[in-house]
Amino acid sequence: MKKSTLAIIPARGGSKRLPRKNVKYLHGKPLIAWTIEAALAAKTVNDIIVSTDDAEIASISLQYGAQVPFIRPASLARDTSTTEDVIRHAVNFMSARVDYDRIIILQPTSPLRTAFHIDDANLFFDEKSANAVVSVTECEHNPNWINGLDDTYSLNGFLEPKSFREGKYYRLNGAIYIIKKEISHDFSFFYKERSFAYVMNRMDSIDIDEVSDFEYANYLLSNFLID
Repeated sequence: MKKSTLAIIPARGGSKRLPRKNVKYLHGKPLIAWTIEAALAAKTVNDIIVSTDDAEIASISLQYGAQVPFIRPASLARDTSTTEDVIRHAVNFMSARVDYDRIIILQPTSPLRTAFHIDDANLFFDEKSANAVVSVTECEHNPNWINGLDDTYSLNGFLEPKSFREGKYYRLNGAIYIIKKEISHDFSFFYKERSFAYVMNRMDSIDIDEVSDFEYANYLLSNFLID
């Protein structure tokens, strides 16, 4: 069967900085539910699956309308497992049943990414005849003010000029990754020829990694957004 777009939501049960964050309630629903509902509301997505190793995440995902066609094997549930490996496994599993043109990866840690963003990024993918599209947002800080520190904490050379492109500075925000199915096995294609940046604003780009991110997202949803 031929379908255009498969959305994959990768969601591990373990998380170190914010334990059980994918099922932690954010403004009245589990964190992962925000992404599932956005994908379901998107008009440019055909199928939505959650790849997880966790029974509770699987149950919640089904409750909110996503497919959970498999439980992720233990080999892909380790701290060392990469998202690339997880997506490759999911694409191979689903492609044995359905023929897709493109894959959209939606991290569950981006609760303010909406159906509008998903559809808009998909349309941008088409307009650009892209191989890949990755969401970004403008940097909060000038990267010339950023550098590493060794164990002496010396600032010698900290502000030495760095080589950047001219203009505004952008960073990956982790919200949306779109790629042609036939090259989805190799994430390096996200940053090669015919890959393009889909720009989102800073508020919608929040990425839940620790408690402060979660609290900020809850504040935004409680005070500025209507679900």
